[in-house]
Amino acid sequence: MENLEPRHRNHHRKHASKALAFTIVGWVVATAAACSTNEAPVSCETTNDCATGESCLMCGTTARCVPEGFSCDDSGSGASGPSGTGSSQVGSGGAGPGGGGAGGAAAGTGGSGGAGGATGTGGGGGEGGMATTCMNVRDCGALEACVAGICQPGAKAFFTEEVFPADFGGIAAADAICQKAADDHGIAGTFTAWLSLAGSNVADRLTHHAIPYYRLDGTLIANDWADLTDGSLAAPINVNQHLTSASPTTTEVWTHSTTAGMAAPYSPCGDFTSTTSQPAHVGLNSASDLDWTFIYQQTCNRTLHFYCFE
Repeated sequence: MENLEPRHRNHHRKHASKALAFTIVGWVVATAAACSTNEAPVSCETTNDCATGESCLMCGTTARCVPEGFSCDDSGSGASGPSGTGSSQVGSGGAGPGGGGAGGAAAGTGGSGGAGGATGTGGGGGEGGMATTCMNVRDCGALEACVAGICQPGAKAFFTEEVFPADFGGIAAADAICQKAADDHGIAGTFTAWLSLAGSNVADRLTHHAIPYYRLDGTLIANDWADLTDGSLAAPINVNQHLTSASPTTTEVWTHSTTAGMAAPYSPCGDFTSTTSQPAHVGLNSASDLDWTFIYQQTCNRTLHFYCFE
């Protein structure tokens, strides 16, 4: 009778070899898939065990997959970013193969997050800088307003307490008057008179800010340039460089400008060098509709205020 035992043994060996081959292939595929992510370090025996763009490096007592160009020291968590300073802005986290760091806190300008490690997580963002507190606008910097005791981003506007005759000397002289009024009273920033001449529009001389406009007492005037020039204000510009309100409550202001910051189509008061020439358009500092800048013509024998904008 034929001995079948060897044949059976060979048959079992073939099946065992196939099973082992499938197990090895599955382990290699699984390992490659794991190495293709940055979720955690992946152990390896050779670079063939790692994903494309990774190498198998001996890190201490363990070999693991590390992105090419990185060392074992890069595979941990990134360092935290530095603390920020300034007004209330949020810092963004730093980018890195292991993930970006978190942004800084909203109390100030947050520091950038640390770069992520090759396989670890990114470092946390720096804490936001301390918000600058203020008693009034004089405690704040350029393009900042004191709002509810905190210096906030914002362009400032005021009217001059002093009045000036129509022959004050033109646009450059009015700009100098505004700047001196701000400088003399500790108000930071560069200021321009809200004033136009035929062929010279105040809209072309002022920065069109995307930040809010505030009075010197922290009251909102407009949300941005588009809001400022749309024909109405959130509040009248009736606080002067002394941080006091207008007295009397309604006073006239030299403007010769429409709500859009465009000049009226004629030459006012000899381009503001004469007290006897054609009259100029004026505004009322008690108004928040279009009358704030363009209500009627006024004769040149008057003395009026200026609006000053940062």
